[in-house]
Amino acid sequence: GTDEAGAEDAGTDETLGDEAGGVDDTAGLNALLNQVEDALADTGTTIDGTMSADDLLNNLLDSMGISFENADSKTQGAIILAMHKLAMHTNQTDFKKKAGSLATQAFNKGNPYLYQQYKDGNTEYVNTQSLSTCVGYRYIFNNSMKRLTLSRKGVYEEYTAFSDKVTYYDVEKKKEMQKTISKAAVYQKVIYLDEDYTTTQYSCYSFYITNCDYALLTTKELENAADEIYDTLLETLEAANADAA
Repeated sequence: GTDEAGAEDAGTDETLGDEAGGVDDTAGLNALLNQVEDALADTGTTIDGTMSADDLLNNLLDSMGISFENADSKTQGAIILAMHKLAMHTNQTDFKKKAGSLATQAFNKGNPYLYQQYKDGNTEYVNTQSLSTCVGYRYIFNNSMKRLTLSRKGVYEEYTAFSDKVTYYDVEKKKEMQKTISKAAVYQKVIYLDEDYTTTQYSCYSFYITNCDYALLTTKELENAADEIYDTLLETLEAANADAA
């Protein structure tokens, strides 16, 4: 399909993807976790004094034998989330800036897990185009109606911008039904859904990454990988601080 802006400007409809497993398979994350375990085993062997965010990231990537630029989408997402969590834990500006710059870099290179934040108070929202791409739903958007259908394996949900009504296919009753969600769908080039709802409905949620305008679409699998990386980064940082003391 066309890109988001193209679909908007031309007034065209948009269909993306087939019913599939989403981007990347779990083998990539499993391999990543093995690399992180190896990196954790090496923690402290190459440290000399306090570490900047760049030092910390480069130490991690070197231990894992990868580069951020060439990592797959999920691996990039896990690294970004780990750096974001480290920034929140330490409250250090250097780490906050690094998390934001990594997210911006990944977004600009087309990583589908990153999307523009929708800002509305304390509520975080999930971009449905990212959700469809990463989780493997077919995305059918009617621009004139501002209506989105997400479908997979004969099951579908239909959302309309600014509406809290959802039309869906009930498998057990074998008929179309309607339900009301707690927060209406919002619209910013594409439809966004409240992450509390997407967590329940699609097992996806969001992290609004610090020091940038981007959010990370997250699954439990991706967050587990990020937590492994976070542990590695934190242990490396603490070892460096201890050496410098």
